[in-house]
Amino acid sequence: MHLRPYLRTPSPSAFRPRNIAKALKLLALSITLHLTLHSPSIAHAHQPFFEDEDTSVDSPMFVVDPDISTALYGTIDRAGDVDYFAFTALENSRVLVAITIPAIEGQKDFSPTMAVVGPGLPKAALSKSIHLGEYSGHGAIEIRPTSPRFFFEPFSRTSYWSRQREYIQIPRTATYMVAVWHDSKDSVGRYVLVVGEREVRGGDPQFASKIDAYWKPVVPAVRDQTPLPLWLRFLSWVKEFAPSS
Repeated sequence: MHLRPYLRTPSPSAFRPRNIAKALKLLALSITLHLTLHSPSIAHAHQPFFEDEDTSVDSPMFVVDPDISTALYGTIDRAGDVDYFAFTALENSRVLVAITIPAIEGQKDFSPTMAVVGPGLPKAALSKSIHLGEYSGHGAIEIRPTSPRFFFEPFSRTSYWSRQREYIQIPRTATYMVAVWHDSKDSVGRYVLVVGEREVRGGDPQFASKIDAYWKPVVPAVRDQTPLPLWLRFLSWVKEFAPSS
């Protein structure tokens, strides 16, 4: 019986430059395929979007499916700024909401607060800077920041500090609002609001180009230091000290 040897001496032609280049290409293709199938950036993909225009209670940024992990890249860019988001959820569902802070220079202590507002939630006293609009009279759950926890996010290849994370039990099928603000009027910075946890690829197709512009410290708006004209200062003084009727 003739047995084929398990190892054979390669022929001299195997070491030709063309064959070596071909083998290297096949090796690179195999490695790429392996990384594609097993990479955390694929297994843990989420859907990123940017707050391209400032939001309001009447024009919030809407999350299409609160079950799908959606990362909303927002900015508190001035004193008293409040960002508004919204999602529609089914009764008795649980929706994950979380805030992470991009690891940009000077942001480790940036710690915004968020609140979920909507029908059936417990009554809560929120910051006076929040305009509730049509949500006035509804309950709310305020979620305050915790100590920062550093982590690396493989999908965007960027690092963050995790600040708060909570599951909201939805009491009624309805649209709920999420407000994000900072208690200190002098604090500005970048944050990422995460809604949902089921990983599905998608999001802003221009994410790769937008993230570079986003990943910079926020420059606070410079307040106008021009002194008021004398007559305006006089009127202000009269209004301040005039007896009330």
